[in-house]
Amino acid sequence: MNKSVLRVVLAALAVAALGGCGTDRSNPAPPPVRSPATPAPTPSRGELAGLGADAILARAGEALRRAGSFHLKGGVAAGLVVPAPPPAGEAVLDLRIAGNDMVGTVLLPGSSGQLLAVGGHCYLRPGAEFWHRADPSGRARRVLGDRWIKADTGANAALAGFFHPAVTVRELLKPEGPVRKGGTRVIGGVPAIALLDGDNVLYVAARGEPYPLLLESPGAAGLVFDSFGATFRGIRPPAPGQAIDLAALKLGKAHPRNGSPALVGAADD
Repeated sequence: MNKSVLRVVLAALAVAALGGCGTDRSNPAPPPVRSPATPAPTPSRGELAGLGADAILARAGEALRRAGSFHLKGGVAAGLVVPAPPPAGEAVLDLRIAGNDMVGTVLLPGSSGQLLAVGGHCYLRPGAEFWHRADPSGRARRVLGDRWIKADTGANAALAGFFHPAVTVRELLKPEGPVRKGGTRVIGGVPAIALLDGDNVLYVAARGEPYPLLLESPGAAGLVFDSFGATFRGIRPPAPGQAIDLAALKLGKAHPRNGSPALVGAADD
C-alpha cells in the first residue's frame, strides 16, 4: 500500500527475488522461500476479524511466504513504484514469483520492460520507449537484438534500477502511516477484510489462508494477487546466446536532460 502495508505482506516477493541477484556479499540474498514442515493453522474468518490491523497484516505476510509462489497483476499509481511527482499515471505490473525467481513485465508511463530473475541472476529486456531515449542512434539495440540484458552487477544502477523489481516492490511496501482496519468485501468470491493506509486499501482473505487478494490505490486499476502455490514453468534461464552482459552495451550515466542512461559506445557485433 502507498509505501506501507505491503512491506510485510510482500516480504517474500521480489525484494528477495531480484534483491538477491549477483554476488554483492555486503547485502546477501535471503534464503529461498520454503514451506514449513508443519503448516500453520488457517485462521477462521471470525478469528481473523477479531485481530488488529497489524496482526492481520502479519498473518497475510506469513501466508504469502508459505505459499512460496503467486501471481501479481494489475495497476498502481506510478509514484508508488518509481520516484515521480503526481500525477505520475499508472504503473502496470504482471509478475509471476516463485521463491527467489520471477518473470514478468512492468509498464511505466513512457517506459516498459520484461524482467527475469532465475538461479540468482537478473535479466531485463527494456521496451522500445526506453531505447528511443537511451540510444537514439540504435547502436546498442542492434548489438542486443532480441536478447536479454544480464544485469547482475550494479555497474549501471540507472538502467538496472529502472526496471528492477526490488525497487518496484520496495516502494510499494515502504510504510508511510499507521494501518487500520476497514470494512469487508467479497473479492473473487472470497470474503476479505480491508486494511487501510491513507487512500490505499489492501484486502486480505478472511476465509481459508489469509492471502492478500487486492491492493487498490487512487487513479489505478488495482493489483490482484492469485495463483498462490502455483508452478510457473516459464521461469527459466535464457537459452545459450540469448543474453548479453550489461557492461557489453556500455551504457553510461543518466543523461542530464532526461534522466535516461546515455550510450557511450557499444560492443561490436
